[in-house]
Amino acid sequence: MYLPSAQSDVEGRSLVIGAIGRALADELLAGGADLRVMCRRAEQVRGFLGRGIDAAQGSLDDSDGLRAALRECDQLFLNAPPGLQQRGQNRRIVDAAVDARVSHAVKISDANPELAILWAHDHARADEYIRRSLDCS
Repeated sequence: MYLPSAQSDVEGRSLVIGAIGRALADELLAGGADLRVMCRRAEQVRGFLGRGIDAAQGSLDDSDGLRAALRECDQLFLNAPPGLQQRGQNRRIVDAAVDARVSHAVKISDANPELAILWAHDHARADEYIRRSLDCS
């Protein structure tokens, strides 16, 4: 995974989404990053706010909430949970990131279209959708 060191090569605010949120937020904050964390539960939001970290409550199933969480963010760190809704969740967050004009996206992925595992195929499709949608190279 790419972690910008003290935001030296990536400027602006980052939105962190997913199970890696707490550890990644700590790592990015140690490097001086400006960030927001999106959490599913109110107690998670309160925990981050109590530490002085901008946090928003939201869900990968809520397009409007994703757009609100991405407001004023330039980067996105995403770790969508595996499951039947993963493909739709990845599409919603990528679409919201495009609308928000996010310039940099990092997605945790275990993409392997050769595996006979549904979530591996979904990761591969999501990764390709990100490349096409955000014009990544």
